[in-house]
Amino acid sequence: MAPAIAVDLHEGVAWADEMLDRHSAPCPSLSEKGARIVLRGDLLPHWDEEWLPSERERFRQLRLHALERLCERLTAEGRYGQALEAGLAAVDIEPLRESGHRAVLRVHVREGNAVEALRTYSAYEYLLAAELGLRPSTAMRRLIEPVLAARAGSGPEPGSSPDRPEPLDVPGGRLLDLRLEDAWS
Repeated sequence: MAPAIAVDLHEGVAWADEMLDRHSAPCPSLSEKGARIVLRGDLLPHWDEEWLPSERERFRQLRLHALERLCERLTAEGRYGQALEAGLAAVDIEPLRESGHRAVLRVHVREGNAVEALRTYSAYEYLLAAELGLRPSTAMRRLIEPVLAARAGSGPEPGSSPDRPEPLDVPGGRLLDLRLEDAWS
């Protein structure tokens, strides 16, 4: 290949390597070309060459690790929206991979979004049970335990009945009951 020809993959791999280097500067910008390549998708998805599956898997693994690391770094910087984008991209690539779900869960916990944290954990717990008959790891359960403990501590005393709010009158004459507890039942 001529030296003047640029290959996107090289830039994407360089960006991912930099992301995985724990000694590198703070997070590279998500707008950088290398980040876009890593976020974009699989290596040559419409090609069917004999040598390609192993290279595709190598790049997929590199992408997953880089996206999870990006999520961690952005979370540490308090850039939660971008952290979620990176974490959810990793989950999208490999839905059964727990480390991606843990990264997303950490964002929600760090941001103080208990309901989002519970939703993330519950969805992963259900997926893992349905697909593989497994439960989340101890590391995953430890992340959600403080959220569950806080939720249990803020609820009504066992055996008591919480006051039921009045239903909300909405346009069209229908009544909408906004009790969150009913949604979880």
